[in-house]
Amino acid sequence: MNAQDALLAFAESAKVFINYITAAANDACKEAKRQTMNQTDVLTALEELQFGEMIPGVKDSLEGESMHALLRCGHDSGTSCIVTLSDHIVTRQ
Repeated sequence: MNAQDALLAFAESAKVFINYITAAANDACKEAKRQTMNQTDVLTALEELQFGEMIPGVKDSLEGESMHALLRCGHDSGTSCIVTLSDHIVTRQ
Protein backbone atom coordinates (compact mmCIF):
# COMPACT_ATOMS: atom_id res chain seq x y z
CA MET A 1 0.00 0.00 0.00
CA ASN A 2 1.43 3.36 -0.98
CA ALA A 3 0.62 6.80 0.42
CA GLN A 4 -2.07 7.49 -2.16
CA ASP A 5 -3.83 4.19 -1.37
CA ALA A 6 -3.69 5.02 2.33
CA LEU A 7 -5.18 8.45 1.70
CA LEU A 8 -7.97 6.92 -0.37
CA ALA A 9 -8.67 4.32 2.32
CA PHE A 10 -8.83 7.05 4.97
CA ALA A 11 -11.20 9.14 2.84
CA GLU A 12 -13.49 6.15 2.26
CA SER A 13 -13.45 5.34 5.99
CA ALA A 14 -14.39 8.92 6.84
CA LYS A 15 -17.24 8.77 4.32
CA VAL A 16 -18.60 5.58 5.88
CA PHE A 17 -18.34 7.06 9.39
CA ILE A 18 -20.14 10.26 8.34
CA ASN A 19 -22.86 8.20 6.67
CA TYR A 20 -23.27 6.18 9.88
CA ILE A 21 -23.57 9.27 12.09
CA THR A 22 -25.87 11.00 9.59
CA ALA A 23 -28.23 8.02 9.48
CA ALA A 24 -28.45 7.92 13.29
CA ALA A 25 -28.98 11.71 13.46
CA ASN A 26 -31.67 11.37 10.79
CA ASP A 27 -33.41 8.76 12.96
CA ALA A 28 -33.28 11.11 15.96
CA CYS A 29 -34.73 13.89 13.82
CA LYS A 30 -37.58 11.70 12.62
CA GLU A 31 -38.30 10.44 16.15
CA ALA A 32 -38.68 14.07 17.22
CA LYS A 33 -41.10 14.55 14.29
CA ARG A 34 -38.98 17.27 12.73
CA GLN A 35 -37.72 17.71 9.18
CA THR A 36 -34.58 19.66 9.95
CA MET A 37 -31.67 18.02 11.72
CA ASN A 38 -29.94 20.10 14.31
CA GLN A 39 -26.90 19.98 16.54
CA THR A 40 -28.76 18.00 19.18
CA ASP A 41 -29.57 15.23 16.70
CA VAL A 42 -25.91 14.87 15.76
CA LEU A 43 -24.79 14.84 19.39
CA THR A 44 -27.53 12.34 20.27
CA ALA A 45 -26.38 10.12 17.42
CA LEU A 46 -22.79 10.22 18.66
CA GLU A 47 -23.92 9.24 22.16
CA GLU A 48 -26.25 6.46 20.97
CA LEU A 49 -23.54 4.99 18.74
CA GLN A 50 -21.09 4.98 21.65
CA PHE A 51 -18.91 7.81 20.35
CA GLY A 52 -19.63 9.95 23.39
CA GLU A 53 -15.94 10.74 23.84
CA MET A 54 -16.14 12.78 20.62
CA ILE A 55 -18.92 15.05 21.87
CA PRO A 56 -16.76 17.66 23.66
CA GLY A 57 -14.56 18.09 20.58
CA VAL A 58 -17.57 18.35 18.27
CA LYS A 59 -19.20 20.89 20.59
CA ASP A 60 -16.00 22.94 20.64
CA SER A 61 -15.77 22.94 16.85
CA LEU A 62 -19.41 23.98 16.54
CA GLU A 63 -19.24 26.70 19.18
CA GLY A 64 -20.39 29.97 17.73
CA GLU A 65 -21.61 28.40 14.49
CA SER A 66 -25.22 28.19 13.51
CA MET A 67 -26.31 24.68 12.58
CA HIS A 68 -29.94 25.53 11.78
CA ALA A 69 -31.01 23.82 8.58
CA LEU A 70 -27.75 21.87 8.51
CA LEU A 71 -29.46 18.77 7.22
CA ARG A 72 -32.93 17.99 5.97
CA CYS A 73 -34.47 14.61 6.69
CA GLY A 74 -35.78 12.92 3.60
CA HIS A 75 -33.32 14.11 0.94
CA ASP A 76 -33.43 12.11 -2.27
CA SER A 77 -29.65 11.86 -2.07
CA GLY A 78 -27.56 11.79 1.10
CA THR A 79 -24.61 13.39 -0.68
CA SER A 80 -25.27 16.94 0.50
CA CYS A 81 -25.83 15.67 4.03
CA ILE A 82 -22.52 13.83 4.03
CA VAL A 83 -20.59 16.81 2.68
CA THR A 84 -22.19 19.26 5.10
CA LEU A 85 -21.74 17.06 8.13
CA SER A 86 -18.18 16.14 7.19
CA ASP A 87 -17.29 19.83 6.95
CA HIS A 88 -18.19 20.16 10.62
CA ILE A 89 -16.96 16.90 12.07
CA VAL A 90 -14.05 15.73 9.95
CA THR A 91 -12.32 18.81 8.57
CA ARG A 92 -12.77 21.33 11.38
CA GLN A 93 -9.70 21.75 13.55
